[in-house]
Amino acid sequence: MSTITSTQPMTPPAAPPLADVYRMDIDEFERVADFLKAERVELIDGFVVERAKMDPPHVFASEALRRLLDRLVPEGWFVREDKPIRVHPTYEPLPDLAIVQGTFATYLTRHPDPADVAIVIEVADSTVARDRREKLVNYAKGGISVYWIFNLANHQVEVYTGPRRGGYKKPRIFKPGQAVPVVINSAEVGRIAVADILPPEPSAETNGS
Repeated sequence: MSTITSTQPMTPPAAPPLADVYRMDIDEFERVADFLKAERVELIDGFVVERAKMDPPHVFASEALRRLLDRLVPEGWFVREDKPIRVHPTYEPLPDLAIVQGTFATYLTRHPDPADVAIVIEVADSTVARDRREKLVNYAKGGISVYWIFNLANHQVEVYTGPRRGGYKKPRIFKPGQAVPVVINSAEVGRIAVADILPPEPSAETNGS
């Protein structure tokens, strides 16, 4: 007795439905962050996001600003660079800079939260839209009292204060030739000249005009 084998292709089984997207909180994120392949990751609204790479102007501005702030911050405060802050339960970013109270040892077993932070600073070039929207809203939601955007794209510094639902009050804008006051615990401790941080704007000759 012969056996006839069908030459018709078999229909593959249907793929299982996609699982619901999983969002995690800060505690879960901190348990797994060290095991992720990406070198620099943030928790953004419960999602793990790889931090954008920095181009040379961004690196220059961040380093210049950190050195200037190091000279101004009073005893009992220090500047953290590119380190986590626990802003709210589903938001743990890596701001470019933050002025926090205490010493390095204060954060041996935890990251700072908004009560520890005087100023959060983001240096923005290609990320201006994100820094003005998603980051701004989340910093305000967490109660970060002062938020600076060093806006390389528009050659200005934007200072946001008065966190409220959905954002901050209208920002104060500082341009080259002006200086940004550094306020810690309601006291001005010095000023940062915008021109010392932002690269000079291209001249007409450079543009070929």
